[in-house]
Amino acid sequence: MTVDRKRKESDAVVAERMADAVAYLITVAREAGLGSISSDLLAIRRKLRARAKVDDASPPSPASNETDHIEARYSK
Repeated sequence: MTVDRKRKESDAVVAERMADAVAYLITVAREAGLGSISSDLLAIRRKLRARAKVDDASPPSPASNETDHIEARYSK
């Protein structure tokens, strides 16, 4: 595991934040009618969340809990 020297954040924290940012992009893509891009972004988000869980055994950030509905809504 590496740590950002400026912020002292682990790879897991960075991956979790990136997953949250991708969740926003999923919503934007869906609203723009770009379903295939949204599906690709969803796959990326899942990989980031899995990476965060592997790198850090601590519970996910509250922000990621708030964006879980995006995965539930668009993974159908």
